[in-house]
Amino acid sequence: MQTVKSGENYITPLQQQRLLSLDVMRGLIMILLAAESCLVYSSLNDLYPTGFSNHIVQQFFHHPWHGLRFWDLVQPAFMTMAGAALYISFYYKEKKGITWQQNFKHVLIRCVKLFICGTALHCVYAGKMVWELWNVLTQLSVTTIIAYLIIKKSAAYQITVAVLLLLLTEFLYRFVLMPGYDEPFVEHKNFGAWFDTLLMGKINTDGWVAINFIPTAAHTICGVLVGKLLIKPSEKYKKLKILFSAAAITLIVGYGLDILNVTPIIKRISTSSFVVVSAGWVILMMAFLYWLTDIKDFKKYAWIFVVVGTNAIFIYLFFETVGLQWLNNTVAIFVNGFTDLFATPDKLQAVINAVAQNKTIVYKESQEDIINPERGFYIPTGTKASNYILLDAAQLKLYRSMPQQSAKASYAVTVSLIYRGYELDTFKNQPLSISFLKNLQKDFDAVREAGLKIILRFAYTNNAKGGNCTDEYKICPPYGDAPRKVVLNHIKQLKPLLQKNADVIAVLQQGFIGIWGENYFTDYFGDASTNGAGKILDSSWLHRNELLKALLDALPKSRMVQVRTPQIKQKFVYGPAAVVKSLPL
Repeated sequence: MQTVKSGENYITPLQQQRLLSLDVMRGLIMILLAAESCLVYSSLNDLYPTGFSNHIVQQFFHHPWHGLRFWDLVQPAFMTMAGAALYISFYYKEKKGITWQQNFKHVLIRCVKLFICGTALHCVYAGKMVWELWNVLTQLSVTTIIAYLIIKKSAAYQITVAVLLLLLTEFLYRFVLMPGYDEPFVEHKNFGAWFDTLLMGKINTDGWVAINFIPTAAHTICGVLVGKLLIKPSEKYKKLKILFSAAAITLIVGYGLDILNVTPIIKRISTSSFVVVSAGWVILMMAFLYWLTDIKDFKKYAWIFVVVGTNAIFIYLFFETVGLQWLNNTVAIFVNGFTDLFATPDKLQAVINAVAQNKTIVYKESQEDIINPERGFYIPTGTKASNYILLDAAQLKLYRSMPQQSAKASYAVTVSLIYRGYELDTFKNQPLSISFLKNLQKDFDAVREAGLKIILRFAYTNNAKGGNCTDEYKICPPYGDAPRKVVLNHIKQLKPLLQKNADVIAVLQQGFIGIWGENYFTDYFGDASTNGAGKILDSSWLHRNELLKALLDALPKSRMVQVRTPQIKQKFVYGPAAVVKSLPL
């Protein structure tokens, strides 16, 4: 039996059937991802917060939106590697007599496993069961099937399909415009975000979208093309020339689309320009490694990347789950002990800990006033649909930075909350207009920009009508709120915006019913004053409960509806027949 030292140029017979450059690149990608899971880049960012070093470190973080960094190329490289491996595997299976149809079952099973692993990882991240489809494995499960369906087609056919997928993406973002989601290349306001509200009932706070599987399928198809080229029994330098030419063309086209303001390069929604330019960089990296390992035969350290690259999915899942949650902290016990002996500075220790697979968070004492989100005093604001006055982000920012003294208050406070009342005075008998919904979105954007959260209430009238009636306050009907069906339709219209902007909503007050949205003086939901029955009848409670359920359904589970009295909750939970002495909630 032979033994092999780590430094020897040893490639197994099985590996001789593989492209060494492919395994090396795949291994490199997985090592970079493992370093991210171990917080290496975050620790380096803390160690070098400014200057040239920080600019280098920033390349290991995704670009916030419009632009391109090195880290944005990792997922396209992963997808492209998968496409190349898919073709090479099929190529050798076909040599053994395995048909496309026979192999398709194997591909489907693998894709189902990838989909399950991808969705399960989001449950691990959240610490609970969630339905989220943003993980790279989930995306890969779909792009693999798309690529395999055309794996036997000609290169021209495959390129055409890839281009058509990018054109479909362009069409969806530019022409499928929904209220609040009608700005194709703006974060949280695009088609992808809207589609996520349908698919998952939520949007990603960092701007990622599940529909990315359509454009990024082009990466997997690109991998199929590269695999097909490199496995051919032809002259190696000719292959290299084709790779460099393809890289040059795609880089020119991708950057050209961005520079000419046709389509911006945005990784988080995988715009066509991003897909093309990232494919160019990935092909360039593959060409270099092909030249280095498969042509120049430089294999001295290849074994490290081969081991990692041939176990890519396992390595990824390990570092995203077990490695992050168990191994990191176990290793930290010993790393921290040794570094403490040498009085290692905190920031440098954090880097060493990260390299040694440790997750360390260092908190420092602060004497500053902390403005807690969703807590404390709020500043009241309001507007009418008939005379809409938008929130001003610059003014809102002052609420956090400069103490505010509201009305007759004898003190001033900085706040993180505003109350915003919307009087839907022009929509009592008609749907909400597109312009109103757009203005509402602009308000949400201003609140988000200012770093505040909003307490929402909708009402149809804020004016009490006086007269000679039995009410002790002489507030007389008709009161001026809206019919039940109108209200329910308005809530349905508001749902996409409430879902999309949950990150800035502190709470939604029930509103809608009666003057000021206070659920008392109402024309349609049971007048509780002496002008009516003097109490709310069971039939009216049913209608009120229907409205409250609609509001709860319109909000994500992370947000709450605020009601005026405990009785409203009791009647909702226990039913209209619940007595006032029902158990507290």
